Amino acid sequence: RHISMLKERFTKLDLLEMQDFTSSYTFRLYEILVCTSGENPHKKPSYEVEELMAMMDVPPSLREYKLFKQKVLTPCVAELREKVGKFARLGMTEGKKRGSKKVERVEFGW
Repeated sequence: RHISMLKERFTKLDLLEMQDFTSSYTFRLYEILVCTSGENPHKKPSYEVEELMAMMDVPPSLREYKLFKQKVLTPCVAELREKVGKFARLGMTEGKKRGSKKVERVEFGW
């Protein structure tokens, strides 16, 4: 009985979808998005930039947002769009504080 209850608390990842990823960052972003959205396809996951970088285990050399976006986020989103059907329309929106140029949050939607 306890084992069947545990099954409800874990997210299922489709290993066939993930087998062709070329980047460990794509694997990690896929895992984050699937775990966050769960069974609700209308939920738009949103993360603070620093939190997302930590979750994706980004090295200090890529911790500047411009580099992070160019070298990690944009290629990952493109790969997920190409290789995972449910993410074919994956988009990314940047959130800034009013009057600021610094990107504070990233929201994903499809």
